[in-house]
Amino acid sequence: QRQMCIRHSLEALAELAVLALRNVDSYLDLKKQKGLVGSMTAVAWLNLHTSTWGHSIRGKAINITNTIYLLRQDLQQMHLGADVQRRIEDQLDDMDRLAHTIYDVDIPADSGNGTERSIVSINELLHTKLDQLKRKPKYSEIALRRDFSTPETLSVSIDPEMVSHAIEIIVDNAVDAMINMPRKTLRIATAVGSDTVQIRFTDTGKGIPTEMAIKLFNEPLKSKTGMGMGLFLAQAIIQSNQGEIALVRSMPGDTEFLVTFPICASERRLT
Repeated sequence: QRQMCIRHSLEALAELAVLALRNVDSYLDLKKQKGLVGSMTAVAWLNLHTSTWGHSIRGKAINITNTIYLLRQDLQQMHLGADVQRRIEDQLDDMDRLAHTIYDVDIPADSGNGTERSIVSINELLHTKLDQLKRKPKYSEIALRRDFSTPETLSVSIDPEMVSHAIEIIVDNAVDAMINMPRKTLRIATAVGSDTVQIRFTDTGKGIPTEMAIKLFNEPLKSKTGMGMGLFLAQAIIQSNQGEIALVRSMPGDTEFLVTFPICASERRLT
């Protein structure tokens, strides 16, 4: 029974180490994304999430150290061969050093710079951003459709600069997905929900692989184009503005993302 307990403890220890290393790896990868999404966006994302990630990473490191301590206590009460005992102790020493390395990862304190919200017309924000993006050379072959059914005056309370960056990430990803497709159409549509404004981004790109789609917003994914990392960042920005983003469907020739934001309380009576 004691051997079974130690086995379970070792399995838990290995799982903790893997999770901690993944968190560190993801954090360091996101720090490198400044060139992909712009330094201001990357810094703002880190400001929003650094303290949470720091707590998570260091918490796992402490759990690893505590688990190692308990394992050593149990091992002392077991009659193992000297060679086996030494090998286990060596491995636990390695894990302990790893835990201290993880704990010492340089994660700065949150600077306290939150989002600067203002009342913004969602249609105006989209028109402005899409007009800017159309000037990019890679947009020259894209048929860009705007189907805005929301009133021009419909407003949301957001940080317009940050949300504008999130929109750029989503639209750029869609355009990149259509590069080698015979039909290149991107449709951005707005609609009013019960208490939200809905923004749908539908493209005729190659689609997102199933194995990637499942994990898309659960962890930052690495891809050749940086799409997984970018969308993870876009989600963080949108959620920090009380919004949500979801992948509605994805297949060759038809991929759709849905972004929603709460409508300003003063306007809900008018919609």
